Amino acid sequence: MSRTLTLTFLSLLFTSIICRSQYLRVTDSFDDNRNNWYQGESKGTTEHIRDGKLFISAENGWITTIKPYVAFEKDFTLQASIRQTGGVDNYGIGLAWGCHFNNNDRNYFVITSNGYYMAASGIEEAKTKSPGIGEWVVYKPIKPMGETNILRVEQRSGNLSFYINGDKVFTTRAFRWPGTEVGIIAFNKLSYEVDDFSFDQGGGKINLPVNLTKGFVKENLGPNINTNIDDLSPQISADGRSLYFGREYYEGNIGGVTDWEDFYISRLEGNQWSKAENLGTPINSNSTDNILA
Repeated sequence: MSRTLTLTFLSLLFTSIICRSQYLRVTDSFDDNRNNWYQGESKGTTEHIRDGKLFISAENGWITTIKPYVAFEKDFTLQASIRQTGGVDNYGIGLAWGCHFNNNDRNYFVITSNGYYMAASGIEEAKTKSPGIGEWVVYKPIKPMGETNILRVEQRSGNLSFYINGDKVFTTRAFRWPGTEVGIIAFNKLSYEVDDFSFDQGGGKINLPVNLTKGFVKENLGPNINTNIDDLSPQISADGRSLYFGREYYEGNIGGVTDWEDFYISRLEGNQWSKAENLGTPINSNSTDNILA
């Protein structure tokens, strides 16, 4: 379902305040590479997308990530289906978040095909020992090599919960984010495939201020602004006559329908908003160009 922009009007005066709750939701079934995962070969490891899956053959460990917008203070859910197809069965494979490549730092939750799991925090937090963090734990319901395991990490109200195939196996305090990237991590020589990857920080909506003057009404801005895809993150210029917003996976984006987001502008002409236009290069590129409200 696409997200629709609404504004608030009082008569014909454009004096509204728009407060959008910040959020992110990324889902990937790997039918294409819209989230810009690495594809290629490096240091003996290969990574590519085909047949609706992300395939990785790691020679000596590997981490692959994407870099979405992240609100560090917000709760989140990170999940993926992972099937190990080859390699050793006593090294971990799983989810990573808060990844910082320059510092070789991240949080992760991994399992082994021979029936263990581990949740580990980043470098700084690991200096303070916490029960159950950074320790291998036996968990026999983990499915063996050749079968799919679904891993999930949920952060809610300052706590992290870890799930394997729908069952909660561990809960601890929330970890800080050393970096901004999320993805899949593996240790040692492993081959595996990933499907149904998702990172979710909750639904998005436009909120009216709690002390808003009475008499304001939400109004759909119509087809010059809204499309059948996601139009989001509105920003109003100081004079109230220019509307800037983001548009996701739209054919009019610089990179086409695989381009995650571009900036658009519409101008108030009399009492109507003009047809939104892509701001073009160099503001937009064929990759992700986020606008935040």
